[in-house]
Amino acid sequence: IYNVDNSAIYFEPFRAPLSSAIIAIFIIAFKGYAIIAYLCFVLLLFIASIYLIAKYMELDALLAIALFATPFMLLYSLLSNGTEMLSLSFALLGMALLARKSPASGLLFGIASISKYVMLILFPLLLFLYRPKKIGIGLLLFFIPIIPWLIVSKIALGSYLASYLEIFGIAGSSIFTKGISAHALEAIFASSAVFAATASAVMFFADRLKNAKKLFAKIAKSENFKIAVAFLALSALSYVAIAYKKDIFTQMRFGYALHGALSLVIAVPLSMLAKNKKYNIMPLAIAAVLILIIGYNFYHLYSIFPYKPALSVRNPVFESAINELHALGYGNCNVVSNDWIYMLYFGAHAFSPFSNFTSYPIVVFYNNTASTSPSLIKNLAVSTPLYKSSNYSIMLPQNYSCVTAPPEAAR
Repeated sequence: IYNVDNSAIYFEPFRAPLSSAIIAIFIIAFKGYAIIAYLCFVLLLFIASIYLIAKYMELDALLAIALFATPFMLLYSLLSNGTEMLSLSFALLGMALLARKSPASGLLFGIASISKYVMLILFPLLLFLYRPKKIGIGLLLFFIPIIPWLIVSKIALGSYLASYLEIFGIAGSSIFTKGISAHALEAIFASSAVFAATASAVMFFADRLKNAKKLFAKIAKSENFKIAVAFLALSALSYVAIAYKKDIFTQMRFGYALHGALSLVIAVPLSMLAKNKKYNIMPLAIAAVLILIIGYNFYHLYSIFPYKPALSVRNPVFESAINELHALGYGNCNVVSNDWIYMLYFGAHAFSPFSNFTSYPIVVFYNNTASTSPSLIKNLAVSTPLYKSSNYSIMLPQNYSCVTAPPEAAR
């Protein structure tokens, strides 16, 4: 995957496949403008999903747009990657259909999960279909988009669950083990917190909360509110399970489900309040909240460091590895590497750790350079080091052989 200006190449072998598949189609259609076209497509899909969930869950449209389409979402879920907003769009579309008790919600939840694996958490929401037959159809539809990817994963990565095990930190070791960042949580919840605080103030001062108990009971019994709360609970569980292994920037990105879930939890009762004539000052409150949120987010975006791609077209680490291979006399040999895609890009005859070529020399990358865990490489523990630096090592298996056929021929 290339950046918009073609200044950097980026690859994750365990990435959820949908965004890459869409970009591949856009490359054919739009060539050098594929990434821009993709971002526009995702943004339009996101707006459409907000419109439909507002319609089907009876949300105030202005509230829904203000809560979901925040600068946080635009920065961390669209411009910095694009997969998170794509995933949340399908999740919101699924919840819109779930509010209508449609089993087709399962299909949309499944599509959301191949956009971003953390959305696997959505399938328990199908219990809100209540009828066993509908739940069964929903679950079947949920797995329809997932099964083809499992087959591809088996062929390409050697295991049906390789990408899932890696992304959830079950296979190998994570590069980052920093704990959950307070700064990341601040970015995720800030906009929603402003909304919640303002809504509480509106509810407190609106006619001194007359008939409030009756209104709160109505909110608590709302089916849409129950769905929103369940979505928030599942999102919190997945975030706690995964985010602590990631760096701060990735924690912010992974918070998109939490952000979307909390937005929905707040949107449902506020929309019910907006329909109550007793609380007719809601439009003014909403306008005030929008101003506060926009101001806070501009401050937040101004204060954070800009995201910079880690791997440029001329990358000194990979170029050094290629040069060292040639210096050791293995430059024309097939090699196995946990960053085989980059090695191929820089001219090496490289294979993935999931290949059966266990006799080839090994180039293993460490630290932030590595896109996959070194522990995935077979025979690593019984290989002899030839060269070691802070970023990579070159090693020989016990029964090594130098095969000079290019990867396509060897396969």
